Amino acid sequence: MSFEAMKWASEQKAGNSTNKVILLILANYADQDFSCFPSIRKLAEMAECGESTVRRSLKDLSKRDLIMIQNRFEPYGDRQRQTSNIYTLRGFQNETHPPVKLTPAPLSKSIGHITNHINQSEYTIGFNDFWTAYPRRPNTSKKDAFSKYKKAINNISEQQLIKLTKQF
Repeated sequence: MSFEAMKWASEQKAGNSTNKVILLILANYADQDFSCFPSIRKLAEMAECGESTVRRSLKDLSKRDLIMIQNRFEPYGDRQRQTSNIYTLRGFQNETHPPVKLTPAPLSKSIGHITNHINQSEYTIGFNDFWTAYPRRPNTSKKDAFSKYKKAINNISEQQLIKLTKQF
């Protein structure tokens, strides 16, 4: 358990009580890098709510830039199957830990027998954050949005783009 992470989580405005409980549970599980990987089922059990409520809460916490969600995959025969996600507390900082970086991670990173992929595609974490904030347009696919995103970040930072997108 990270007391620093628990203190940080308790001071955040999470939007509602379910979000706050989920954020506190994640902080309780956080390691020295302020990351953890409890399953949706475990989070639902601890928060005493349904799994769909946990998924909604995690999505909202991500939109509020309180957590970053990364998918994890492990080998399963000749394919891969998804395991629990990695949740990283965002914006946490103190004298010994700088804030969690908001720059995109590499698309694939091996950690022992676990391989971390971002949606099994070429989309970056920054784009996935943008896509979460992007108002859905009936005639715009994710691929088209990614193309527009790549052009836009040539002119402004990812953080500025996401901030402007959330205003719409």
